[in-house]
Amino acid sequence: MKLISLLDGVQHKIISADGTERSSDLSHDITGITLDSRKVREGYLFFAVRGVETDGHRFIAQAVENGAVAVVITDIEFFKSGCKFSDNVPDIILVQDMHKAMAEISNNFFQEPSDKMTVFGVTGTNGKTTTTNIIRDILENGLATPIPCGYIGTIGIRYGDKSIQPTMTTPDLPTLQGYLFDMADVGMRAVAMEVSSHGLAMGRVDGIHFDVAVFTNLTHDHLDYHGTMESYFRAKQLLFKGLSPSSVAVLNADDEASIGTLREVSKCEVFTYGMNTTSKENPDREAPDYMISDIVLKGNGSLFTLEVSARAMDAHRKKTDPIIRDNDGAFGKAIYQIETNLLAKYNIYNLVAAVACVHQRGIRIEDFKKRLNHISQVDGRMEVIPNDKGINVIVDYAHTVDAMEKVYEFVDTVCDEHVKNGEKRPKVYSVLGSAGKRDKTKRPGMGKTAFEHSDHVFLTEDDPRDEKPEDIAREMKGDLPDDRVSIIPDRIKAMEEAILRAHKGDFVMILGKGEDMFMARGDRRDPWEGDNVIAKRILDNVSK
Repeated sequence: MKLISLLDGVQHKIISADGTERSSDLSHDITGITLDSRKVREGYLFFAVRGVETDGHRFIAQAVENGAVAVVITDIEFFKSGCKFSDNVPDIILVQDMHKAMAEISNNFFQEPSDKMTVFGVTGTNGKTTTTNIIRDILENGLATPIPCGYIGTIGIRYGDKSIQPTMTTPDLPTLQGYLFDMADVGMRAVAMEVSSHGLAMGRVDGIHFDVAVFTNLTHDHLDYHGTMESYFRAKQLLFKGLSPSSVAVLNADDEASIGTLREVSKCEVFTYGMNTTSKENPDREAPDYMISDIVLKGNGSLFTLEVSARAMDAHRKKTDPIIRDNDGAFGKAIYQIETNLLAKYNIYNLVAAVACVHQRGIRIEDFKKRLNHISQVDGRMEVIPNDKGINVIVDYAHTVDAMEKVYEFVDTVCDEHVKNGEKRPKVYSVLGSAGKRDKTKRPGMGKTAFEHSDHVFLTEDDPRDEKPEDIAREMKGDLPDDRVSIIPDRIKAMEEAILRAHKGDFVMILGKGEDMFMARGDRRDPWEGDNVIAKRILDNVSK
């Protein structure tokens, strides 16, 4: 694509090497775009993005040496003082707003790929991975005529037969647009995408059209980056502020910290999901559009009733039935008895959020209801590790106090059932750590939460980065008693110790990393097999 076409609609100036404005015919053929100078190839355009830890202006010379023929900058002074060219001088494009320019240029280069698919965006502190994967599973595996759907998020990028290892939950904008272009090109008709607060704050999804946006919950996390909960929530709001009137917002009615504000900033149709919590004490509470009741939690799945409001049913019907589309509606609510293989109450929330998304795209719940009892397992998310010892070994990604409490709520429910049946209460052993160079304020709460729900806690490493795992563990332990809390820096040894202590019926909860394939130590990303794989190997060895 010619550079002049790439800059269509972008407010910019072309400047010379000394910083003065000049003219250019912008006739270069642009073969690729990137903000990583190491990925630049001949004919590329390079975005000199100023980030949190580094400044892309410092790498302009390297990008040009690697073949960049155009460079987008925001800092003339930095450019003038810090960049010299030996031979080829690129077209230097000055913009005021890098994120906006990057969004417009990326959309031009990749031909607005998000307009060619249905795009589901899921944000919130917890539940993003599970919700997006349920959406994809329903579309690809739950319908008589499958709808090819891609996935972008924490566990990678997946579409068709491609599976790409992740680098971050929400990739940088040019990379993300490139994935969307490839997905549309190979026939994906939808994509389910995790949208992180970092990605929103850094403009990584600017220019992407979301057809449906979901909010799962708002709890304490990422304050190392955002500073305050208010700032963290403001970043999350950006997804909903950017929705078009034709989009749909799906909000958690039971998340009191977010529901009012998100409903207000969403300039589109809003549907809610949550529990039936109307009562004499709270008679004025508006019932959720997708209302959950009569939950029965089992060791191998869950049962519940889902009541869909007349309003939500009418909106769904109008998307598919031309007769109803021109009618004022009021055709009545619908009630479904749902059986699912997913464990725990919080996963019922994730499931219903996904159901609401698909339903509001005009797909009948009756058409995929049977699939809800066979949802594909998301590695490392409440993953039960099979073994012949009868131990309930569960690996989960939970790395916040709220996520941990929801995991333990399920465990406590199952344990209480044993007691009600006159059986011995199972013991609970927990293995967890907390990430280094990240939000330190949550560490004591994580340790206390595990302690309150466990018979013994093993504190260990979890991406320590430039901190010592034992130092992080001591912050998590605080003044908790030594007889029920052990610090074992080696994560594999901690997992072994917990599994060796457990007997038939007991629970071993391995929390924090899930299926992560690396361990961040120092400035390295050391290979890691994933807690699920390691736990399975330990159990196999114990059985020998």
